[in-house]
Amino acid sequence: MSKYRSIFIVFCLIISAMHCFSEASDLKGVLKGFVFELPNQEGARAALVKGETATVLPGGFIEIDKVFTRIFCEDGREVFVTSDTALFDKNNGEVSTEVPVKIVSEGVVITGTGMLWRSNKQLIEIKENVKVECVFDKKDGQLWE
Repeated sequence: MSKYRSIFIVFCLIISAMHCFSEASDLKGVLKGFVFELPNQEGARAALVKGETATVLPGGFIEIDKVFTRIFCEDGREVFVTSDTALFDKNNGEVSTEVPVKIVSEGVVITGTGMLWRSNKQLIEIKENVKVECVFDKKDGQLWE
């Protein structure tokens, strides 16, 4: 009889865990001072996202304030994206905003208003007022790194 009791207890624990995980996707509230990692399709680290606050919204959306994102490119480069606010869509992994953004990579600074980042396609679109600056080292004329 104790064998069946142990199996029943394990079964109850599994059901309880599944219930907790299914409810976790429907969390509500505000998370303050956070960092989370976004994996790529192979499971490796694609980006780190930091924010001052994250507010969970209905429909799988998260509104993030004071966003700082570090994107890890396949060729070894890193791209840094900052914005006052952004909306993360958990359903498709896209990040968007309508406010000013700044993108910095080796030797290039891009600013503009509005952005759509499609992490699964490795694509960042700036919507308007795009300005691209090449940053050179004043001593030897080389691109700044």
